[in-house]
Amino acid sequence: MQKQEIEFNHSVVSSPYANPLISSFLDKRSRIRTPVGYPWGIHGFLETQFSDHIARGSATFISKSCILTAAHCLYSPHREEPKSIVFYLGMNQSFKFDFRRGVQLVTKYTKKVEGLEIYVHSSYLEEEDENYDFGIVKLGEDTGREVGWASLKSPDHNELESMQVNVTGYPASKSPFNMAFHIPSYNMYTMSGLIKKISKHKIYYDIDTSGGQSGSGVWRINQDKKIECVGVHTTGGSKLEGNGAVRMNQENISIISEWLSKLGEI
Repeated sequence: MQKQEIEFNHSVVSSPYANPLISSFLDKRSRIRTPVGYPWGIHGFLETQFSDHIARGSATFISKSCILTAAHCLYSPHREEPKSIVFYLGMNQSFKFDFRRGVQLVTKYTKKVEGLEIYVHSSYLEEEDENYDFGIVKLGEDTGREVGWASLKSPDHNELESMQVNVTGYPASKSPFNMAFHIPSYNMYTMSGLIKKISKHKIYYDIDTSGGQSGSGVWRINQDKKIECVGVHTTGGSKLEGNGAVRMNQENISIISEWLSKLGEI
């Protein structure tokens, strides 16, 4: 895929569910400088436009044209439906020198796809129940056929205990440059860590996250080298319990499978 250049509106804001870092002193996330190919190519940057602001998040392919993300990335705090949704793949920032304009920070991406339809759990819409803070977006192209997608997996409690998982997405503020000049980051970062706590609907892990990473798939690579998604990152936590995700238990996988079936994805 050929890189395309874009100029982003720096007033784009991250989700109001901004997730704090849990590392004691050092942020241990790693930048993915080439965010394409296996296993990074299935993760992307989500931009959602509402009447009074544009929100950002992350998302992961789970079928040929559907992405999984957090419900709070798809609805405003006032339960307003988005006016538009755009999903970017291969997004990356770099500096370039222009003789007339000097040094510039340039954001590029390999693919831009419009969102056509969304599904969000009714318990989140009605009660803002964080146990059901997930949704899917049907995209206008079958881009998953090009980049692949993650399967949804529901490991039991014993298997989840001390499982090492990954959270990969687009934090809004990451590098000292971005923070010093209040310029949002559009680079992919990832980190792996152990699951620390498990409940019926949530999992918590020792992985650094921050605002903009909501909606990132919580994933691992199985013995067959396939990507499995066991959760969707939604919340910041504490140093004791870790940052958290909605767990892909059998109930949630059944709901998502029903949505995918209605959309002709399975």
